[in-house]
Amino acid sequence: RSPVLFVIPMLECLNRIITSLITSFVVIFVMFSINKALSFFTLSMFFSFWILQKHLIKKILDYSNRLSVSVMDINQKTSQILHGIKIIQIYFQQSKAMSGIVNEIGAIQKLSVRMYVISNLFPCLSEIINVIVMGSILIFSAILIGLEDHMFFSVLLTFLAVTYRLSTRIQVAISALGTLGLYNGQILRINEFLDDKNKEFCSVSNEIMSESIREIQLKNVSFRYHSGQEVLNNISFSLIKGSVLAIVGLSGSGKTSLIDLLLQLYEPTGGSIFANGVDIRQISHASWRRKFGVVPQDAFLFDETIETNIRFGVENVSIEEVELAAQSAEIDLFIRGLPLGYQTVVGERGLRLSGGEKQRIALARALLRNPEILILDEATSNLDSQSEQLIQNVLEKMRFSKTIVLIAHRLSTIKNADSIIVLERGQIIGQGSHAALLKSCERYIQLWGLQTNAPQESSV
Repeated sequence: RSPVLFVIPMLECLNRIITSLITSFVVIFVMFSINKALSFFTLSMFFSFWILQKHLIKKILDYSNRLSVSVMDINQKTSQILHGIKIIQIYFQQSKAMSGIVNEIGAIQKLSVRMYVISNLFPCLSEIINVIVMGSILIFSAILIGLEDHMFFSVLLTFLAVTYRLSTRIQVAISALGTLGLYNGQILRINEFLDDKNKEFCSVSNEIMSESIREIQLKNVSFRYHSGQEVLNNISFSLIKGSVLAIVGLSGSGKTSLIDLLLQLYEPTGGSIFANGVDIRQISHASWRRKFGVVPQDAFLFDETIETNIRFGVENVSIEEVELAAQSAEIDLFIRGLPLGYQTVVGERGLRLSGGEKQRIALARALLRNPEILILDEATSNLDSQSEQLIQNVLEKMRFSKTIVLIAHRLSTIKNADSIIVLERGQIIGQGSHAALLKSCERYIQLWGLQTNAPQESSV
């Protein structure tokens, strides 16, 4: 639910509460000037009823929080089911998935009914409280002042009028508190997003990097996620313009985290990253990231046309430039073979395309930016041999025109890299060419042997 939808009602509730409190203080002052004993008695009654209403407000707060959590859960589960609809159908789990959603909806319905029933009790309680308070004041004033006293009716009528005014303002304030309670869950969820705690932030700089990147240096870089263990420890290496750098390692070794640091998605918790001798924290995120083109392992495509997906993030480019990027990514002929060509809608997450086709469209999108540094994050790990070879051909053509960073599980795809870094548990345990690592790095020798079934090549 959009925050805008309940910000205005919340402000209105706060306005009613503040107005009611100011009015109430003035009315209480008038009450005490009329009769102190009656004032103490009346306020004690209001306090007693406040205890009851406070309990109801706590209930509303609790239901609101639980309802907000339940809505977030059902949104997450629904999204998960939609993304996994194919595997759900394969294993014939439609009924189970549907029953889970139905149960969630039922729980949300019960919470909603309970919350709104309690919130609608406030108007009824207000009327009942007003009647009880007025009747009690009448009885107590008769005992306190006495019916025979000539001042009885004048004091009583004045006091009742003032008390009714106070009761009305108090009930308005309590009703507004109850309404605020309805939004408590949404407020808590928004605070979770806005709260600085448990979040990593990158410093913001306005310095633009206009020159090309000649060299990137990582010096003693370490990184840990908030409240987590260290994922990178004392990493140092250089990335020279026009070179091909490959990063390999087992899952969880820190490869993707290292790329995230290069892209300034996170800041190192130790050490620094320099570009042409300048700490990249001094460079604006926008100008820095324009230097990069990234092709992730899971190429995300929008439910738009192929042209729109290739253009994403790049403005004011002609269709000829889009086609040229597609040609460079070895996907132009395939696109032209489609009935609608570049105007073909790919479906949600590109479901109408194969893995290789999606990956090459993602590569075309990265190339359209004309990046200085091209990063492929395990971009060929899930591809067939033909698609992998096509992407390898593209990389070979760009070998000297762009700086390339490859993250790969398949060592055959990176054996021609200028330099290979072997990561393990966040540390560099080997660095050098393919041939050098086959002589010096046991982990690399082991991985090469497992993937090629040729451990004898470790002696190369």
